[in-house]
Amino acid sequence: MAAVKRLLAREDIEHPGIHLRERSGITGDELSPAICLEQYRHPFFVWIDKKDALRCSMDRVRVHDLRLPEGERVKKPFSEIELPVYPHLPDEIAQDPRLLQLIEALTQSLRETFSKDELHAYRTLSEIFMY
Repeated sequence: MAAVKRLLAREDIEHPGIHLRERSGITGDELSPAICLEQYRHPFFVWIDKKDALRCSMDRVRVHDLRLPEGERVKKPFSEIELPVYPHLPDEIAQDPRLLQLIEALTQSLRETFSKDELHAYRTLSEIFMY
């Protein structure tokens, strides 16, 4: 938290704190965090023909409300798995039909591994590429 407050106090770079102060008069000294995220990230990479195709991450997170007194805080867990397409793919990999097949296979595997109760939000590949 101290690092964020130092950042918000800086005048030598542009950052959200400057815009907050200009628009609302609120300074970094007046802010305090509302939630705490304890995050454990496990990255994994997927290749096609020994070239980067996906750079994924499995995140396990515990979150709690910092506005509550310490004795009343309850840490609630959630997990997230991202299957982003690596942004600098060579054209041959980006155009490779196996890339979409790979994403669909990983997505299906996750759905089968975790129960519907555990899957709160996900978008299928067709929903993502509609935009």
